[in-house]
Amino acid sequence: MGVWLRGLGRTALALVALCALPVRAQNHWTYAAGDHFEIYTTGGDAVARRALQDFDRVHMYFEQAMKTPPITGPRTRLIVFSSREEFAPYAANSSVKAFYQSNVDGDFIVLPSLKGDVLPVVTHEYAHLVARRTGSHYPLWFDDGLAEYFSTVTPMMAKLQIGAAPPERAKALGFGVKLMPLERLFTITRDSADYTAPSRAALFYAESWSLTHMLLTDERYRDRSADVLTRLANGEPSALALTTIYRKTVDDIAKDLSKYTLRGYYKTSTVDVALPTPTSNAITRAATDFEAGVALASLLASNPEHQPAARAAFSALQLENPNDLFLNEAMATFLVRTGQFDTARPHLARAIALKSTNARIYAHFADIRLTSLDEADRVESEIDALHQTALALAPADVEVRLQIARTLIERRRGAEALAMLAAITRVPIEYEKVFAATQAAARKVAK
Repeated sequence: MGVWLRGLGRTALALVALCALPVRAQNHWTYAAGDHFEIYTTGGDAVARRALQDFDRVHMYFEQAMKTPPITGPRTRLIVFSSREEFAPYAANSSVKAFYQSNVDGDFIVLPSLKGDVLPVVTHEYAHLVARRTGSHYPLWFDDGLAEYFSTVTPMMAKLQIGAAPPERAKALGFGVKLMPLERLFTITRDSADYTAPSRAALFYAESWSLTHMLLTDERYRDRSADVLTRLANGEPSALALTTIYRKTVDDIAKDLSKYTLRGYYKTSTVDVALPTPTSNAITRAATDFEAGVALASLLASNPEHQPAARAAFSALQLENPNDLFLNEAMATFLVRTGQFDTARPHLARAIALKSTNARIYAHFADIRLTSLDEADRVESEIDALHQTALALAPADVEVRLQIARTLIERRRGAEALAMLAAITRVPIEYEKVFAATQAAARKVAK
């Protein structure tokens, strides 16, 4: 039995027995962390450093070149294996090259290795992550067009090259292909046949990418591309935004796009992207088998289909080291998300006793204490102290502010809840409904 299985024998057996997710023997794990990513890899120190540098540079491209607002929430976690054999148990099927998995507690990017063509796949998904976390309301064509455009980001020493034609998209726009009318492209949703049917989706992706490429790089359009990004991010209808910005009709833009794709030349550009000193000098360290096991259990927990396996993995890990901070934070988060509040409570309390720096742990614990039947749990000053700690740790975290606002509403402190919400400048898409409902409730209580 391999080193990794010796360290996590019970976990491996539980996963195999319950969910038929074979856990193969692993090499030693390495951990690295920067400002925006943390990495677990079986590829060793060099792979950890390269992954951290490549992805931090991509992040800095979005922040510096695209002027995106700061991304709030937990760091994106990268899990980089050494082979497809190690990667296979976590992928949806054998054809998956890499994948991105997300929930409100964080985002996972999982790669079989850093070899081959995985970086474009992951960068595509990271573009969606940036749009989601910054509260952008792009229409589907532009959301996927941007993701395809960014998927071509290629690190070149201290620079990034971007804009090359993805082979699949260039092929779909080959000679003789008729583009769909832009009015139709602009109205496609995730439920449309043009998006769900593989034979039709190929044109949707290709045309979305080509139009985005033209808007961002063509000399007739690029100077106003920042306006396009802003207006579309704010939810303005595509036709209205483009015709207003460029003072052209939709038909004129469509004719320009047809000529643009017909010539088949897509300009690339090279940009300088600075890296912050702490990231470029990141220190990697060995990760224990136990620590890596918690990270993999959390990965399973983020996928509803793998939650039974996650539960088994967490149970096995708890038997090995019940007082581990990382484990208690992960278990508490999983149990809160699955509605098991009574079971989550001791893990929240233990994580706090172990000096957790996860703001959401304090916010969740305050909420659970507030709804307790035990009067001793509902001490106002102690709940306020938990809120203050959560805010001090992550003042820009949308979920923390929403959680605190909801507890303030429960305590009939509507004005304070409104002030808590007012500090949220951009609402990520997955929080929109909750934000609106919480704001309405706070206003009602504040009257």
